[in-house]
Amino acid sequence: MNEIKTSEDQKRNNERCALVQELLPLYQEGLVSEQSQKIIEEHLVTCNACQVEYEHQQNQDLAIQKQSNEEKVIDYFRQVKRKMTRRTILFSILGFLIASFIFLVAFIGVIPVEKTEANVKYEVNKTTDPISNETVYRVEFYIALDEGKILNNRREMVESQSGDYYTEVKLYRVLKVPFDNRGENPHQMKYGFEKDRPFDENDLFVLDYRDGKVTYSLKNIAEEAGIQ
Repeated sequence: MNEIKTSEDQKRNNERCALVQELLPLYQEGLVSEQSQKIIEEHLVTCNACQVEYEHQQNQDLAIQKQSNEEKVIDYFRQVKRKMTRRTILFSILGFLIASFIFLVAFIGVIPVEKTEANVKYEVNKTTDPISNETVYRVEFYIALDEGKILNNRREMVESQSGDYYTEVKLYRVLKVPFDNRGENPHQMKYGFEKDRPFDENDLFVLDYRDGKVTYSLKNIAEEAGIQ
């Protein structure tokens, strides 16, 4: 009789242990009722097996929490590294853009010259080629800015409606930087045009300013000078 009773008590105890161990995760999170909490705590006092399981689950939770904290720290430093990399790239691009802009302003030119800034003169002459003995017609343009300024240009050949090409020059005022040496007269430029026959109406020279274009007819200039 006692053996049967002991067997039944052991069975009930095992069932209670299984139930308590199943509720331990909820108990640790504080998600059980007050009555269940009281039963679990009373059982843990008397049951070594459930105490060991409870401590084991606590250690697992601590390990998971530690790993989670470590991963958070790693993620934080990864985010910091990504931010630093983005900032480095951003500052590099910004520095390149600033350097490019300074280079354009100082050496290439981004501000076109106005008509009133440029002093334009030209010379006309007619010579004879000593080898071919042919007459050569020549017009030379001299363009200058005030002293202390630097003149740059972008020159291109433009096709007219008739299919002929003429020279068009866009003038730029360039900044002077320290230790800048672009020759004795960096504020002056010369453009020469010559033909072995008289200039015609398609022979043009165009200066493109910030406030408009000025077109010079080489034929009219030569005729006014009396060389053709």
